Amino acid sequence: MSKTALKDLTPMAVLAKLAANEEHDDPPRTYHPEFLEAAQAIFDMLPPEAQNRVKRLGKHNQTYIRSTRDQKLSAVMDRLRDNAAAAVFGGSEKRRAMFVIGDSDSGKSRALAEMVANRPEFKPRASRRGVTRPFVFFEAPKPLTIKGFARKALEECGYPAKNLQLQEWELFDLLKDQIRDKGVIFMWVDEMQHVLHGNTTDAIQNVSDIVKSLLQIPGWPLHLILSGVPSLAKFLVPKDGDRQLRNRSYLVHLNPITAVNAEMMLKLQEKIMEKDGLAVDETDTPEFMERLIHSCHGAFGTMIKRMQAAAEQAISAAEKQVRDEAVDSLTITPIPVTMKHYASVYELETGASEHENIFSQGVDWKNITPLAALTTIIGSIPSTDKPRRRRFNREDAD
Repeated sequence: MSKTALKDLTPMAVLAKLAANEEHDDPPRTYHPEFLEAAQAIFDMLPPEAQNRVKRLGKHNQTYIRSTRDQKLSAVMDRLRDNAAAAVFGGSEKRRAMFVIGDSDSGKSRALAEMVANRPEFKPRASRRGVTRPFVFFEAPKPLTIKGFARKALEECGYPAKNLQLQEWELFDLLKDQIRDKGVIFMWVDEMQHVLHGNTTDAIQNVSDIVKSLLQIPGWPLHLILSGVPSLAKFLVPKDGDRQLRNRSYLVHLNPITAVNAEMMLKLQEKIMEKDGLAVDETDTPEFMERLIHSCHGAFGTMIKRMQAAAEQAISAAEKQVRDEAVDSLTITPIPVTMKHYASVYELETGASEHENIFSQGVDWKNITPLAALTTIIGSIPSTDKPRRRRFNREDAD
């Protein structure tokens, strides 16, 4: 994250850094002025109904939907914040790291970005050194090496490290000095599971040791946020049985959504629809929510986006009805969001036919995989494998 971005620590600024990697979704960010100019030209070409739709889409993409998961993250972050401040009154304890683990599209990066942007302890502040930046964020390099980690962290602390010809231990001594010199108290490293890809057990252990060493800087209790997919949990249960890192960490697991969470998701759906002046109608049932959960593989972020898309589908369909019937307004208000709206969204997103559509009426949706359309397409590809020659058998000849 650039120094200028940190002067205005907003969700958009934090997400701009996250969005630089293709593995992330396309969240709100700071766009290049020339891109915005081109986008404005496209917008100006659109008919009024499409312009209205674009405005709603932009608003949906920028809106963050809070849930009980945010409370969990905030509770642990309170512990880290309090632990840092406790040094003034005697000491900080050794539990100074928070592991945030969740599947792809579980919403962990967006939730963390919102949390970071809205907490005063992360914001730059005036100090006797000038402007102090207590918070640093970066994404773990891929592939993750010890030198690569150190260089990236140094750069985010404001120290040019790309061409430094130093040994690993020298880089980390320099990093610890920079953390102290720059006043960094909190460091968030995203995609930490990169170290697990293609590295040996020894290499993984080395990075684990580095994390532990950052939590033990003499006289400077750094607090770490480490986020990634479930494989990141291997850091906490190493093969050698070492419990040191686990004993220095909190764990927040953003579990996949299941039927147990149906009530929470129904409340969020109602909240999303109410914001757009819509009614939940037939979709306000646990059975419907189980369909939605199944269609999204339980990914929280995907579920929220699908709800917002269904809302837009309902509004667009209602606007079209008004235009086609040449009336001033609809007779039914608020506009109900129905299974048909979800089915239309699902068809566009997945290519599902009616019998493959989890939201179609009358289908055995529990036995339809969300990958049904892709499975059908792949299954239709003619085999290019040449038939294997049958080995000559003397007994056959006889």
